[in-house]
Amino acid sequence: MARGSTIVYFSLLHCHLAASVQWLSVFLASLLQYFSRFGEVLDCVVVTNPTTGKSRGFGFVNFKDPSCVETVLAAGPHMLDGKQV
Repeated sequence: MARGSTIVYFSLLHCHLAASVQWLSVFLASLLQYFSRFGEVLDCVVVTNPTTGKSRGFGFVNFKDPSCVETVLAAGPHMLDGKQV
């Protein structure tokens, strides 16, 4: 990870999700709530297939303070909604 980076990449390990719009909004809220304990989150994104709208199984969390990234990485592995991210 580049010095000064504010973005954490996450992967939904061993999980292929046929995500609905409702599921994505709930999951994004969970991501925001979970990662906010490590610092101020500016944005969270779950990457989806533009054609199907299904989750591609990864995404990003963008922190305001770059030092939060190191804290998150040191605190892993992370479990969210029963899945390792």
